[in-house]
Amino acid sequence: MVGLTVLTLLFAIWSWWSANKSGKARKAAEKAEANADRRVEAAESTATELRKLVERLSLPPLKATTVALKSGRKVMLTNTTVEEIIVVELVNSDKFYAVRPLEPFPITIHPGAQTSISVFGSAQIPRQENFHLRLSSSGEERLLHVPIPPSN
Repeated sequence: MVGLTVLTLLFAIWSWWSANKSGKARKAAEKAEANADRRVEAAESTATELRKLVERLSLPPLKATTVALKSGRKVMLTNTTVEEIIVVELVNSDKFYAVRPLEPFPITIHPGAQTSISVFGSAQIPRQENFHLRLSSSGEERLLHVPIPPSN
C-alpha cells in the first residue's frame, strides 16, 4: 500500500513537472512568435520606405527634350526605365492650341526608345511648361508631370 502511495506521489510530481515545463515552453514559443511578427513588420516597413526613397532618387521615367518648330515645339520623350511605358493620354491637351503625337494615344515607348509630341500654342493660350501624362507601366496607371524644357 505504501509502495502504491509513493508511486502515485511520484507520478503526480512528474505530471506537475511535465505540465509546468510544457507551459514554460509554450510561453517561450509565444514570445518568440511575437518577436518574429514585430521583426517582419519592421522589415516590411523598412522595405516600403526604401522603395519610396529609390523612387525619389531615381531618374524620372520619361526625359523630355525640345526642338523649336515654326509655330510650336516638338517634345521628344525618352523612356529611361528598363520596362516599356504606355502613355495613355496627355491629360492637359486642352491647354495647347493643337497636339500632334507621332502616333495616336496610347503610345508604347520601349526601354531607351523615344517618341515625339508636337504642340502648338496661340496668343490666347498661355505657354505650358509641363505635360501631364497618364502612364501605364507594369499594369499600374499613374499621373506624371514632365517638365518641357526650353527649345534648342
